[in-house]
Amino acid sequence: IINGLPRFLLAGLLVYSGAGFLVENLVEGRSGMTRSSFCIVWVIFIVNFLWEFFVKSELSHSVGPLLPGLLVVFLLGIVLAAFEFIAAFVTKVPPSDPITGRMACSSALRPQVVEHRLGAMSTWYAVIPLNGFIFFGSATIFYQKLKQLLLAELEKPRAERLRLLVLDCTVLTGVDPTACNTLAKARRFVIEANGLELIWAGLDAKHTPEFARAGLLKGTHNFISIDVALKWVEDELLWRGKKLVERVMSTHLELELIHHRAMLCSVFSIAVSSPDRLSSARLLPHATRVSISSGQTIFDTECAPETSLYLLFAGEVELVEPHGHRHATRTIFPGSIFNHQRCALSPSGGDFVKGGACDSAPISACALTDVQLLKFSQSSFAKLKRSESSLGLQLLLSIIRQSELQQPCRTRPLPLKEVPVAMQAQTSEQQLWLEGEAQHRVELTDFQRRSFGQIFELIDADQSGEIQVAELARYMESVGRPVPEAHLLQLLTKLGCDSDGALSK
Repeated sequence: IINGLPRFLLAGLLVYSGAGFLVENLVEGRSGMTRSSFCIVWVIFIVNFLWEFFVKSELSHSVGPLLPGLLVVFLLGIVLAAFEFIAAFVTKVPPSDPITGRMACSSALRPQVVEHRLGAMSTWYAVIPLNGFIFFGSATIFYQKLKQLLLAELEKPRAERLRLLVLDCTVLTGVDPTACNTLAKARRFVIEANGLELIWAGLDAKHTPEFARAGLLKGTHNFISIDVALKWVEDELLWRGKKLVERVMSTHLELELIHHRAMLCSVFSIAVSSPDRLSSARLLPHATRVSISSGQTIFDTECAPETSLYLLFAGEVELVEPHGHRHATRTIFPGSIFNHQRCALSPSGGDFVKGGACDSAPISACALTDVQLLKFSQSSFAKLKRSESSLGLQLLLSIIRQSELQQPCRTRPLPLKEVPVAMQAQTSEQQLWLEGEAQHRVELTDFQRRSFGQIFELIDADQSGEIQVAELARYMESVGRPVPEAHLLQLLTKLGCDSDGALSK
């Protein structure tokens, strides 16, 4: 058949198959290989080309036939593959023990009461680092440790068992193909056999396609960094805790009334705090509120200097910071203060001074989502310190506290399990407010009075000058805090409102 084919057709088939082989391995192979394996393929191709067209012709007739190009590149491939294996084996690290949720905290800034709440739920999640290169043996040891961990969880009370498992791949350098099968078995054991949620953190662009092909990402969550993953885990735990509280309150009327009273207070609370407490309402007159769309750059000091201080009010921002001779990226969350090194801690106002505070200032900031910012220029920050020194001091203390909370491997505080008898017998003002028995008068500033007026007009839909129970119920439902009208009427009547429950300005 071959002899009967035209020579040009046979040559075309050979060229087509050869070109396809070269494209598949020398170009498209990059997506399915590690960097070292891809380099080895190119080295073999170049050596084979040089040997056949240049080196072989220089050899004697007795030696040349004994050393064909395929034999040379075959031996070369074995040697290079051995070196690649040795280099990967050097980076092999034994599987790490799980890190409990109390020792794995995100850099998100949260109120102390929320930190205690997360401390109580810290047994619900754990982090297992995957370090170095994972061979089949390392994956098998990891799988055995995982089984021991989950079997030990079955001996705990149900309320303290593990619910989410985070696999930290930040320093993962590679995975052997045989190890992928063991990791896939571990994924099935975690999700299907034990009903846990699996979260991958820190997978780079090189490993993500490889893990996707092996089915390791199916039914899991994947985040770009361990910090973002832990932030999501904490938010998920808070949401689950809220749903659990709502389920418990649905069977206890007194608890439900106390919760609804707290929600009603939160709707009307706008920074009636003491003068030495930091609040956004007190900061707003001294700052400019800025809205940035997702993907936009907030500032880039390599293009233009930036000396303003920023307070992240809502959304997520990615900072590029100096890290030795390299740049490192970090995600920050609501409540974070950034670029304070150039505004609040630098006496010269932003120019880099060797060894000064500005050495650690962010190089650039970019909005990962739609964000709301409070921006303080140097002049407005200086005016704040002069006009309200206590507020400026609290802002500086918040910067120090932020640095402490964003330290790696910090321990999350646990809630107090035992309360002294003296404290149990004492009736605090907060207890009276919670029970609706407090008689307390709060002096409001002009700014707070205007804010109360704006909230009142927003709830008063018919602009009658009075807020009816139905209007208040609709407003609280619109902000995600629904309370039955009967409970609102009971609460407003107890607060001294009109007999029909109307609230006047």
